[in-house]
Amino acid sequence: MNNPQLRARRPWFRCIGAGLATAMTVVATTGATEEANEADDDDDHIEEIVVTATYRETAELDTPVSMGTVSGDLIEETGALDFNDIAHLVSGLSYSGQNESENAISIRGVSDGSVRGESYSVTSVYYDDAPVSGVTSPGRHGSGTAFDMERVEVLMGPQGVLGGAGNIAGLVRFVTKKPELNAWRAKVQTNFQSINSGGKGYRIDAMVNVPVVEDTLALRVLAFTTDTPGWIDRPEFDDYDRNTKEIRGGRITGKWAPTDELRLRASWANSRSHVVGDARASTAVPHTYLSNEECKIAAPSERCDFAPEPVDADTPPGSFDDTDQLSVTVEYELPFADFLSSTSTTKREGVAVFWDRLWSYVNRDNQISADLNYAKTGDICWRILDGRNCTEPGFVTVSDQHFNGIAQGSRIFFDADVQEFRLTSNQESRLNWVAGTFYKKEQSVIQREVQFSLFPEFAHLREDYLTQTRAVDGDNTLNGSTERAVYATADYAVTDSLEVNLGVRWNEVEVHWDLNTREVVNSFGSNQRGDTSVEEITPRIGLTWRPMDRLMVYAVYSTGFRPGGVNSNMYTELGILDYIQNNDPTPSVYTCDDFTPNLVVGSLSAGGQFRTCPIGLEETRNYDDVRAGLTDHLYFAGDTIENLEIGTKLSLFDNRLRVIATVYQMDWQDIIVAGCLPDEIIITRPCISGSSVRANAGHAYSDGWTLDIAWTPTDSLLLSAGYAYSESLIDDNGPPNRRYARQHRDATEAQIACECIPIPNSPEWTWNAAAAYSFPVGPFQGEVRVDWFASAKSWSRAFYRNIHLNEDYELGNARFTVREPVDNRWRASVFVKNLRNEDVNLRKDSGSFSMWAPPRTLGVELIYEFM
Repeated sequence: MNNPQLRARRPWFRCIGAGLATAMTVVATTGATEEANEADDDDDHIEEIVVTATYRETAELDTPVSMGTVSGDLIEETGALDFNDIAHLVSGLSYSGQNESENAISIRGVSDGSVRGESYSVTSVYYDDAPVSGVTSPGRHGSGTAFDMERVEVLMGPQGVLGGAGNIAGLVRFVTKKPELNAWRAKVQTNFQSINSGGKGYRIDAMVNVPVVEDTLALRVLAFTTDTPGWIDRPEFDDYDRNTKEIRGGRITGKWAPTDELRLRASWANSRSHVVGDARASTAVPHTYLSNEECKIAAPSERCDFAPEPVDADTPPGSFDDTDQLSVTVEYELPFADFLSSTSTTKREGVAVFWDRLWSYVNRDNQISADLNYAKTGDICWRILDGRNCTEPGFVTVSDQHFNGIAQGSRIFFDADVQEFRLTSNQESRLNWVAGTFYKKEQSVIQREVQFSLFPEFAHLREDYLTQTRAVDGDNTLNGSTERAVYATADYAVTDSLEVNLGVRWNEVEVHWDLNTREVVNSFGSNQRGDTSVEEITPRIGLTWRPMDRLMVYAVYSTGFRPGGVNSNMYTELGILDYIQNNDPTPSVYTCDDFTPNLVVGSLSAGGQFRTCPIGLEETRNYDDVRAGLTDHLYFAGDTIENLEIGTKLSLFDNRLRVIATVYQMDWQDIIVAGCLPDEIIITRPCISGSSVRANAGHAYSDGWTLDIAWTPTDSLLLSAGYAYSESLIDDNGPPNRRYARQHRDATEAQIACECIPIPNSPEWTWNAAAAYSFPVGPFQGEVRVDWFASAKSWSRAFYRNIHLNEDYELGNARFTVREPVDNRWRASVFVKNLRNEDVNLRKDSGSFSMWAPPRTLGVELIYEFM
């Protein structure tokens, strides 16, 4: 590790870590008297949450893992509906929702989409033990639903031992409530809401737990339906409140305990969410989709270039996510350990279609027309730079505008099968251990979703465009992986207060791809199927000190990794090189001559897009050297992350005060970054989409700390606050990006030198705060609760520079609840979300489009439980 910036960071980490350890030592020294005074008082004034983050049930405050938890009670008390609401309750967790099937998660400043060309996820989302997101589909997490959850656990930092491949930022687990063998109960939750300047919506959730055979068999069945009102308008087409959201689904879980030692559980769940219409709006005016003319008046500096809408699109703009999950769990209590077998299969389909920019509209028309010419003529000229300088006439003329409307997006099909066997020690001993095996096979197909309509005079070309062009209906990619792992953890109590925590996981990951998943006539290059594999050992080393009851200090070193993959465009580059060599009488390639006249790159010297021969194309090179260089860039390896953290968890004053604090330092090594091929092997054009590659050339880091405090000064008042700070920077984008920057006229010398730029979707700080006060309301119990969340600015994208700045923002919610005071059988609430009706731009998708938070929402809610 030779980066001087990394060396400069370490004193900062040591100072905070030393200060934290000193503070905890003082607390431990002065807390003995308090511990003795509290020994006779077992009341818990703040809810104690039991977690399973280490594969055994432990209290959160006694678990030496950096994590955030949201209990089922807190989900109900705040009215949290999905992942976006839950993220506001967890320090260090950010959620960048774009639509129902494309959402990025950031934990401790590490996120999907951290660099352009991201190939594999950095975070996994699980429902119980089954994944609902894939390693091979980054930034495509579903938003889910939070009804009937026991809790949500967010494990911070790389989870190479507990989670395996792809969890270098962390892991999110939704833990569902399980059937109760001897309790009949049912619950109904319903609300009605109205959004400012928008529509009206509702939510109805229902659950019933039925003991079928006493002490032996029970069923838990739930169903939910939600209609969230829209608030985005497109006045140009008299289209208002267009982004309404529907969620439908349910879950059936059965539990069978035929003996005291054996328990079986089976569950089927389905969740389907749908956003009608494009959820984005213009950047210039909140919640409004402006026409190009209106946009130019409202924001002259913005890019006001929306493309026309397609007429009668087969898939109208909008997004949906449909997930089915089946799982079977077998638990058996052995004399020395608890055995668990977990089997699950997940099938997920998601789609996002949205209006496009005018630039893409015009260029995609040219691209698809050129594809059709290539399909009809077989002339490779049409496959390069849209055939602008082809010498032979084509089937259609690319200078004509054939489309009169376009929308684009993508569709994802995700399948995963998981099998895990695990043994967890169950004897009282100084040594507690876990050992297991893990198998997961997943694959995801990402399919281009282009919707278009043609001017009447070109309507006869529609079938040709659909069947003979790859850009409309044939640009699909299948990625898959098979992961096998063996893991073990051991916690050994050296003394009554000192414990050593060790863990290791052996991983073998095979990654495969198929870039020809559909039959198209104009594929080019060699066979675009392949696979690669990697073996990785991920250790975890920790030390835990418990100097007194309800005080823990721990230090952890942990690692995580992602697998490598393929640069699919290298197949095309190699195919083009073969074509050039077969038609070149000389032994070497000189790009600016050898592409004339049959390849459009000849336009470099014929007055085309580039007036002079660009960097990297002016040299004469040997064909074998170029081929070897392209072959070397066909594959890229995986990247790794190392994490060092010190944390503490303590409870004081009869559990009226809880403090959880962590300081961490993460080094992201060999980052998979996208950029340009080396100059000496570029053969077709300067570094744009055709010659960009992913390579292990970058480095990033995320250093920071989190602090969470909960305090009940009286039995009626709860105060809580959380703060997360992270310095998350890409400090070396690597040679590929430096080459890319050099091709752009607006790139500065600092950008070319690759000075530090922030990791996208990762704000420098976030904080959350809540206050809840309860008081009698006649014979009932009343509560007023206020929740507040704030985020610093962040960037949506990064390449050799950051683009699309998301400004800092705050959001506040308030709720007044009246409940039955004895057993909380019912509660009625009035709530307000976005209390100050702030116009919050959550994410800039481009200079023209943005994702906006909902305006102020008013609602009423009723929950009734039958026992």
